[in-house]
Amino acid sequence: MVGLKRGLARSIWARGFSKSPVPREDEALLKNLDLHAEAGNIELAHKAFQKLLGNASARGGLHRMVWNTLLKAHANAGDPSGAANVYEEMGRNHVHPNRQTFGKLMESAAKSGNVLQAEAWFSELVNALYVGPRVVTQYAILLDACAKVGDIQRGELWLQKMCSAHHSPGVSCYTALINCCAVAGSPLQAEHWFDRMVAAGVSPNVISFNTVMDAFSKAGDTESAERWQTRMRRQGLQPTELTYSTLISSAARNSNKGEAAARL
Repeated sequence: MVGLKRGLARSIWARGFSKSPVPREDEALLKNLDLHAEAGNIELAHKAFQKLLGNASARGGLHRMVWNTLLKAHANAGDPSGAANVYEEMGRNHVHPNRQTFGKLMESAAKSGNVLQAEAWFSELVNALYVGPRVVTQYAILLDACAKVGDIQRGELWLQKMCSAHHSPGVSCYTALINCCAVAGSPLQAEHWFDRMVAAGVSPNVISFNTVMDAFSKAGDTESAERWQTRMRRQGLQPTELTYSTLISSAARNSNKGEAAARL
């Protein structure tokens, strides 16, 4: 295995890549690109990318990580069509995709609520690359896509497929499925999947509890939302600002203005 890694490292150096994805003089541009990508500012991200591309033309092209950073801008903006265009441009420039590439493509679709497109990119990932244990992240993205539109049945299907493929769902995957239930207005199913998560030996976090509370809050069941806050405290977890705002929203939905004000 060590010999294989050394051989891979030598091949990377032979293609002209250094340890850094860009030369030192371009590091400021890369940082600028990442800043805009994180903010989902597509226009400014492309401007920074074009500067890097111009500087790299004499060196035979940009490192894949730089392309993936541009994809991140489209992912964070929820722009699947723009992300697909960048992917096609990568192909024209002979830049081979990796797991992160497909992850960003999936995120762009998931954030826009396009479950079918997120699934299509996942299939592309499976067909193009070896899918190892780290693909759990991509399953979580699919579940997030289902949560965006409150598609419980599809979310449950992907969790089942994940388990059938011998991948162990973590707290992020279960919480995404719980969120599916919250968005769909099914608090009892949210509660069910929370309990299934605990039964599977996965420790819930604050986000998990808040998501169940949100499900009951949206249903106008303040009493159950409060019960979950109590359960959270018994678990040794501290309520967050979101926890309290969820309770306030629930009380407000029930037109209990006095109760809502008391929680401020």
